[in-house]
Amino acid sequence: MLSRILAGILAAAAAIVCIRLGFWQLDRHEQRAAQNAVIEQRLSAPPLALDASLDLNWDSHEFRRARVEGVFDYSREVIEQGRVVNGVPAVYIVTPLVTQNGRILLVE
Repeated sequence: MLSRILAGILAAAAAIVCIRLGFWQLDRHEQRAAQNAVIEQRLSAPPLALDASLDLNWDSHEFRRARVEGVFDYSREVIEQGRVVNGVPAVYIVTPLVTQNGRILLVE
């Protein structure tokens, strides 16, 4: 008799946990959908002109395309070896771009 009661309590606890996890999954889906909508909107916006007057609040510029003019400084280029992209060996190349006002941007 006691084992049946314990089994029933255990089954009820497992059901409650599974129901809660289901609500968590639905909430997570809503969060991802909202994030994907922001990313899609920012990618479809016109490119930002990166100049001296641009406010560098990176949170509002994340996932935005950008346009900048300058000269690449190949003497300070960094090559990152030993990377893997989609299961394939890869190399990342990071090159500084020096703008007309002296700002340096790293371009991967």
